[in-house]
Amino acid sequence: MPSSVPVSEFDRGRLDSRNIPGAVVEVTPTETYRIGTEHGTVNTTFSRSELLKGDSNIVRDVNPELMSVRHLAGLHSAHGGQGFSKCSCGSTCSSKRCTCKKSAVKCNSHCHPRNGKCTNK
Repeated sequence: MPSSVPVSEFDRGRLDSRNIPGAVVEVTPTETYRIGTEHGTVNTTFSRSELLKGDSNIVRDVNPELMSVRHLAGLHSAHGGQGFSKCSCGSTCSSKRCTCKKSAVKCNSHCHPRNGKCTNK
């Protein structure tokens, strides 16, 4: 049965989807459901009322590896999931010591607003 797992606002980024598409892979004796996605299987079970009906063409292969909803939301995200990275360099941000440069991300306004020497913008 195709279904979607709701993702709370604390487990996803602002631009991420509110649901993770999946399929029911297990029904427990207590009538709760385990959902599998193409990136992994959710490590918790859900009651029928918590799940949303999904499109049958979305999930093709289910990965049996157990993962948390937050981790799966990050894997399904086009933007990297919850949170963002930033550096607090006082230099030019041109070496791999800068966390943004190491991650191949441009520095943003959250990194170091008073550093005028940054070349990684």
